[in-house]
Amino acid sequence: MWVGRRRVTLGPGESVTVPRRTAHSVRNVGSGPLRLRAALTPGLRVDAFFTELFALAEGGHVSRGGRADRHAVTTLAGAFGDEAPLLPVLPIGMQQRLLRRMARSRA
Repeated sequence: MWVGRRRVTLGPGESVTVPRRTAHSVRNVGSGPLRLRAALTPGLRVDAFFTELFALAEGGHVSRGGRADRHAVTTLAGAFGDEAPLLPVLPIGMQQRLLRRMARSRA
């Protein structure tokens, strides 16, 4: 994974702390499945955010390419704007993969 400009390779049972507002990305370079446990602190309304995001995806507000449309973005910004500085912790590549998977699942 990348934490800022630093590459970190983790094995089973290892962990890394990503400082607040630090760009990061995760990629599985192994042959087995990747299992990731993330703890967001403070957690705020992260569960509600992802529930709303999945509902928007199921409602057709995510393209097949994984991009949220204007309605989804404005809905999330309106509902979670006070927490916006904490939401971009998911790297854009991870967001796109997550949204693509949701778009495929609704097809």
